[in-house]
Amino acid sequence: MLRSLHEIITEALDRTTPVQEEEKIPIHQGLGRVLADAVMLPDQVADFDQSTVDGYAIAYSNLSPNRLSTFRVIADLAPGESYGKAIGLFEAVQVRSGSPVPEGCDCIVLHDVVKHEPGRIVVPPGQKRQQNIQFSGSAMQQEKEAIGAGALLGAEDLGALLGLDQQSLTVVGVPKVAVFSSGAHALMLSGMLTEMGMEVVSYPCSDGGDDLEAFEALLLQAASEADAVICMDRLTDAALEKRLARVAEIGEVQVISSALEPSIQSAFGRIRGRPFFNLQGDPVSTWIHLIMTLRPALFRLMGVNQQPEAPRFECAFRGRFQKKNERITFLPGRVHFSQDGSSWVEISGATGGEGPLVMAGLIRSNALILLPEGVINLVSGDRVTVQLIRC
Repeated sequence: MLRSLHEIITEALDRTTPVQEEEKIPIHQGLGRVLADAVMLPDQVADFDQSTVDGYAIAYSNLSPNRLSTFRVIADLAPGESYGKAIGLFEAVQVRSGSPVPEGCDCIVLHDVVKHEPGRIVVPPGQKRQQNIQFSGSAMQQEKEAIGAGALLGAEDLGALLGLDQQSLTVVGVPKVAVFSSGAHALMLSGMLTEMGMEVVSYPCSDGGDDLEAFEALLLQAASEADAVICMDRLTDAALEKRLARVAEIGEVQVISSALEPSIQSAFGRIRGRPFFNLQGDPVSTWIHLIMTLRPALFRLMGVNQQPEAPRFECAFRGRFQKKNERITFLPGRVHFSQDGSSWVEISGATGGEGPLVMAGLIRSNALILLPEGVINLVSGDRVTVQLIRC
């Protein structure tokens, strides 16, 4: 049976449990870590809406959903200073963490997210209404919880916590992931895991040949030393069958047939209670599935209770592409933002296979192009949905 994207993600999540270890760290080491214990608000809280970050206060209604938006910066507030009047159309006020939110503003954009130009800022799409604002009388204040357990800490969170005089944090331990891979597959997988803040332990990659006893011993060692085991490479069908049969002898494994394109051979299971994931295919295909199907389970392993949402929006397509299959399809793409605030996307290189040109295309990619079911003939000017994976 072919599985949908939601079903594949659910299968991976069902086999994954968060790391149980905790540690106490200084707040300046908290970027990218996951809170193990909620941080509570002090008894005295402000009776006004305030920014939780250093950034720019704007009206959300002035933002374009899929284009760059330009705002004129009309004031730069000192810490604790208020702006005494309502902002106008496409105006922004620079605020500090803890600053009162100016009248008419319902969105605070991080300082480091915008492009700075003389007297103005350029804001990318993907912002959210009421982001980075702590509201007076909000449910959060009533519950006295500043940031809940399971929060993935960003720079704005650390700034807000430091403003609450929080000097240390109790966080979830760093997950350790055993990787059986080689070549481009290994670099992509290890790179993503490291970028997410995990510890990577590399093991020799078996080709599924005769030395399966040694491979089994390494799998058992990995399951005893790491919090998860991932194999990602490209084997022959016979070699893959031998590998998964060996995994089944020491744990449990289920082959996942995908209804997505590009399609790869996935297998999810457990070895000694540790999640086991096997992604089998060419570098482009496994890279796409790593992002779309496996990353949510890795966030769960980290202890994250709310999956980060990658910005998704529509923009113009440039080029030509004929989609001949009936499946939901993901293509590596590169989104360009023009000076006038518009955006467009192109397919970045080959959509499958291996070799220098394929890898060069992956390097250029900063997004995935999401195509719905059915045969589609894309031409320049068509609107497509894209999901950013890099800014």
